[in-house]
Parts: sequence; C-alpha cells; structure tokens
Amino acid sequence: MSVIAIAKANIIIQEYGISSPDEIELEVIAFDRGLIIQEKELTGCEGRLVNNKTNGLIIVKKSIRESGKKRFIIAHEIGHFELQKGKNNINLCEESSFINWNKNGPQENEANVFASEMLFPKNIFLEFCKGKYFSKDLIIDLADNFECSLSATALRYADIGNIPIAVIFSQNKQIKWYRCHKDFPFQFVDLRIPVNSFSFALDYYNRKDIPDDPQEIISDAWFTKDFRFKSQHKLFEQNIPFSSYNAVLSLVWEI
Repeated sequence: MSVIAIAKANIIIQEYGISSPDEIELEVIAFDRGLIIQEKELTGCEGRLVNNKTNGLIIVKKSIRESGKKRFIIAHEIGHFELQKGKNNINLCEESSFINWNKNGPQENEANVFASEMLFPKNIFLEFCKGKYFSKDLIIDLADNFECSLSATALRYADIGNIPIAVIFSQNKQIKWYRCHKDFPFQFVDLRIPVNSFSFALDYYNRKDIPDDPQEIISDAWFTKDFRFKSQHKLFEQNIPFSSYNAVLSLVWEI
C-alpha cells in the first residue's frame, strides 16, 4: 500500500477534524480544496478529473445507481488531485480502476488507497467493528454507516478488519477479483477457475436459494491453487448476491 496516499488522506481527516462517518462530506472537502463535482453521462469511464495546478473538475457518471459507488469515485478522483498536486492532469477512470487493484497501474492503486483511507478512516472503522461478531450483517451495517458500497466496505475490512477474511467477487459464475486479509490462511484465488460446487455461490448462479446465515464450506471451494492449500480445511462462507449484475460477493473466514 502507498504510505504517501495513506498519509495524505489522514492529513485531510485530521485537518477537518473528522471523528465519525457522517462528517466525511466529500463535496465540502472537494470544494474547499479547489474541486467542483458534476454528474454527467460518460462513455468509456466512470469518473474523470480535469485539473490545473490549483483547481479542477470531477465528473462522475450520472447513470451509476449506487450512491456509495459514486462516493468512492469522488474520493478516488480527489486522491488523484492530492497525489499529483501542482500538475496539469486529465484522468479517465474505468470501472476496473475501482475494484481490481492488482491489475491497475501505480497511480490508480494509490488513488484507491487514498479513497479507502479517506472514506473509512482506520481508527473510526476499527472502533465501529470492536466487539462485533463478523458476518455479512456487519459489512452491511458498516456500508450503511460509512455511506459506501458493500464491495468497497468488504475490501476495507479485508485490509484492516479484526477478523481475517477473504472477499471474492464473482459474476456470471466467473471469479472477477478477490482480496485476502494478511492473516487469512490462504492468499491466492485463481481467476481462471469458475465458481465450483463447494461454494454456495454456485447455488445462486443455478437459480437456487442460497442460505442467509454463514455456512460451513471447505477450502476446495476457492483456494485450490494457493501454494499453502490444504484440502478439506473448514471455513465459513456467507454470500451477498447482486441480482442486477448477476454477481455474488462471497465473504469467507475461519471457523
């Protein structure tokens, strides 16, 4: 992770005296720092930043339905502006820029790190999680309180949460991206392999009901290509379906 991106986000958090999620007013922060935010129809990208050395314009794709996703895009573009301050720039950010960090260039990764740190300040985030049992309900609760998408919230939890988890996003039965907490027993998910029958996510794609509560699965569901793979290693899995995208966000943690 970019130390500079984290540091710059925390400087802003401290500068504005942010101590709770409802104080993260992106439009106010952006305007105060010389940025205007507009929503327009965009083709080929979901967010755009055009700026000179001191001012800029952030454009967010108007047709995006989720307010949490729009907030992440805004924070991401603020990150570009802060991290490249003093330069004239035009940044076009596609959807992949905001989710599949491993495939992005360093500037996109840094902007994502900045956005995550700014939207989910570490101390505030961990305080909210303290003493709470992990499940998808916690992720939903966090997303509601921090006004962010479920995906961004789950990714942040995988980075800094107090329970080591893996987050796996699949669409049309194909794994698209994943993130593992540094202390989770496995660290690699093969993106070339489709969702298999060891995961309850496959039930969703086969148009079956999926359990609402955490279910016991085995490591063979996701981690067969990890060099530390152990077959039949027991784990919990809980799934959040996104019917409008034919996608599933799978949360996995140790029993």
